[in-house]
Amino acid sequence: MSGHLKFWIRNYGDGTGELFAEVESHGFAGVGHACFDLTDLVAKAEKFARYPLSTEEPVCISGGYWTDDLKQIEQEHVHISALPINLLGEISLLVRVAESHDGYPRTGIRHSVSVELKASYEQMSQLSKDLSLLARGEIAEVIFNEPA
Repeated sequence: MSGHLKFWIRNYGDGTGELFAEVESHGFAGVGHACFDLTDLVAKAEKFARYPLSTEEPVCISGGYWTDDLKQIEQEHVHISALPINLLGEISLLVRVAESHDGYPRTGIRHSVSVELKASYEQMSQLSKDLSLLARGEIAEVIFNEPA
């Protein structure tokens, strides 16, 4: 049984939108969502097509609740990063999704899931294109299936 990843966006019409990420792998599953500047999301998505990917500086899309100065994420709700696993061209696609309590008396993460999927450079190139099209509003959803 291989894993899959699905993305869709709720576009707010002002250049921003809410990215939803749903992941499932070997019985672990979850959905997270975070708001993004869609132009910035396109720029980040395009980096997934890099060859070779860096082991020191993983390509990453990350969103959630930011600190007041907007310098770091205080509570991460969506995380997608990619880095090479070996010299055979296999890529580790790390996906973390979380849901916040968002209410009194509790704050913090209510649910979270972390999954590592494997991918090839060809798949990463396609994922990059698809995420860019999604952020531009040219397609409704993106589905990534881990190779069997």
